[in-house]
Amino acid sequence: MQTNPHSSPNPRSTLKLTYRPELDGLRGIALLLVMGFHAQIAGLEAGFLGVDLFFVLSGYLITRLIYAQLLTDTFDLSQFYIRRSWRLFPTLWVVILVSSSFAYFLLSPSLFKDFGQSIVASLLFVSNFLFWHESGYFQAESLDKALIHTWSLGVEEQFYFVFPLLLLALTRHNTQVSRKLAWSLGLLFVLSLGFSEWAWRTRPSLNYYLPLSRFWTFICGAFVALYELKVFRYIPTVFVNVTRYSASLGSIGILLSILFYEQWMPSPSILTIIPILSMVLLLSACHTTSLIYRLLCFRPLRYLGLISYSAYLWHQPCLAFSRQFFITDHLTLLQSSCAISLSLILAHLTYTFVETPYRRNDLNLNKNKSVIILIGSSLIFIIMGTWIHLSQGMINRRSTEQMMQLNKINSYGQISVNPCPYKGMYHCYLGKQNTQATYALVGDSHAGMYTGAFQQALNQKGLSMSYTGDGWCVPLINFYTDDFRKNNRACHKHMTPALRRIAQSPHIHTVFLAAEWTHYINGQRHGSSLSRYYYEGTRNSLKPHAKTSTDHSIRQANLEAFAHAFADTLELFRQYQKRVIIIGPVPEYSFSIPKRMAQLSFRNLDFDSLHQNFSQYQYDHHLFFELMAQHAISNTSTQQGKEQGMLQAISLWPVNEQFCTQQQCQPYQAPALPYYCDSNHLSALGAAKVVNAIVDSEQIFP
Repeated sequence: MQTNPHSSPNPRSTLKLTYRPELDGLRGIALLLVMGFHAQIAGLEAGFLGVDLFFVLSGYLITRLIYAQLLTDTFDLSQFYIRRSWRLFPTLWVVILVSSSFAYFLLSPSLFKDFGQSIVASLLFVSNFLFWHESGYFQAESLDKALIHTWSLGVEEQFYFVFPLLLLALTRHNTQVSRKLAWSLGLLFVLSLGFSEWAWRTRPSLNYYLPLSRFWTFICGAFVALYELKVFRYIPTVFVNVTRYSASLGSIGILLSILFYEQWMPSPSILTIIPILSMVLLLSACHTTSLIYRLLCFRPLRYLGLISYSAYLWHQPCLAFSRQFFITDHLTLLQSSCAISLSLILAHLTYTFVETPYRRNDLNLNKNKSVIILIGSSLIFIIMGTWIHLSQGMINRRSTEQMMQLNKINSYGQISVNPCPYKGMYHCYLGKQNTQATYALVGDSHAGMYTGAFQQALNQKGLSMSYTGDGWCVPLINFYTDDFRKNNRACHKHMTPALRRIAQSPHIHTVFLAAEWTHYINGQRHGSSLSRYYYEGTRNSLKPHAKTSTDHSIRQANLEAFAHAFADTLELFRQYQKRVIIIGPVPEYSFSIPKRMAQLSFRNLDFDSLHQNFSQYQYDHHLFFELMAQHAISNTSTQQGKEQGMLQAISLWPVNEQFCTQQQCQPYQAPALPYYCDSNHLSALGAAKVVNAIVDSEQIFP
């Protein structure tokens, strides 16, 4: 962008802030996207982009307001922060107060404890850091957090804290101000976008929550404001020509993003620049005569924009507490619609009776009184949240017997701690130290969940086992994914060499392979987005990097890639005469077992709904068992397997026999000890049940 270093002060006409109704329409669209995403409505998987649209709008409005006041020497930094606080806090107080009441009755102590912590973080506008440390935004557990959405308020306020100071510093002397702004904001834009490009490849959750990854979206809005204020006088001719069609291009860009962006796509990243620039185009030249302008000014959509802050705050608590009330991770369309409708009603009331009066300062408070009330009221809620957290979620809300059961569910529903250090991948020796390892365990997190149990069991037997693995890292050679969420770079780099070293080891005679097998065959688990896997060996009938589009073709390609890589891996171990034991898949669920057990226990309900039909387990993993049959791999537990087990080079350990009868699978030990730590990983108790059965087998450990 070209700038005029000697631009004169801007004309007064450009400084006047006039109401633009189409901006409320854009807010309404962004709100609908976010609410649809949190409600898990089909077709709105890209609804998370609504937050980015909000950020562009915020960057535009805040720059327009502050810079115009700076040029007229009317900007007061302290007054800006006070007005901003009155804009945010009163509605936030009401939402927290009402949410706390529902949380008291619906949330188990562990969830209520976390809720108290999120109260404090949201009021201090640091909840983005809290939720970054706790979990990923797209994990199912995040949907249960009533205040998870306040992360975006944290990012926005962190930007609002820094950006006015930056503008003040750059405009302190009015010489060459346009050049300073262009270079400074351009540099910040490049640094922020560059950081997000690095972060999504290495720390996706950090990238999503950290403000530095998001600042470039605000800056896009800021550039539009500065262009309107004529700070940047000269712009390329091509951009001027584009702005003639900006409303149409922007609308098309946002629509295409909604239709084709998926939840698994890295955000923010260079990929999200399309909806961001589309928003910039809409902001820059949405003419009052255009059809797009008239659509954005549609009265219901515009009113959604007016109440968007209140509606944004209300919708997630309504959805989260609905999931708690109905004890489900996936609301029906009717349930979601009722929750969203309730949030809009509450938004209308708070906008009318709370947000608007305080924003207008109907109480006629001066600066000192405002500061006292804002700090004092927030402090009351911070103390309340701290007390909820320190009291362990007010643990005495139920009977002593019930609380003991909840404590057991919580303590037993934990994954076994992996005893190995992490260096690109986990690698260490389990069992008795200073003993030559004769066994090896390789795999993803479904191998890692057994490490603690093997450590204890093998130590008692005086044996040692080599362990190599990492999350999302399937123990097959020549097999990889380009899905950024699944640690593809480290796995692709380390797994194949690790398997070859184990195969070539003269000391190791038995290799255990464990993984979430069906996930890699299908490319997804319950409710997750579909991933594409590739095979790069010599058996492939597909091109190594062949791209497919439909879900069916992707699943077929995944199955073929897995089958080829599986055959290569077995051939590798046969070549070096290793005995291979494939640890079979565990029964998987569409919900977290310990969380669901805590919900049922807290409501005095039984656990019968947790049982899974054995036929469902067989159906879920039928592709895996068909592949085993193709390779004539038999169970070690069958009579034939027991008779031939020590002679057979490759065999299957049927994990389901530890948890299932011929009728059903039970995910807990009676009366209330969970075998799982989530929906598909075994807890320390569940892992010990499997490992003890393996170690007690004379076929494997004579």
